[in-house]
Amino acid sequence: WIIEKDKGNQRATAFHVSNLNFSLLRTAVGVGISIIGLIPYIGWIIAILLWLASIVLFVFHIMAAAKAAESYKNGGSTDPFIFNIQMIK
Repeated sequence: WIIEKDKGNQRATAFHVSNLNFSLLRTAVGVGISIIGLIPYIGWIIAILLWLASIVLFVFHIMAAAKAAESYKNGGSTDPFIFNIQMIK
């Protein structure tokens, strides 16, 4: 996204931004696992739940990658990512 953002193709930029937002979400979950995992007992339980959530997000990312090309060809009106938080607009 950083390299392609000034090229003028709005649909491609929107897909790049969506992918970056989803990657940032997965990174935040990974950092959360690392920090919360340091807390004894209850933190370990929460870290295990976050680890399971990171696996689910990984599967969602693969599904979105498989749907991205088709969605882009059809006009890009829908975001291929199932669960995405808009951090960068």
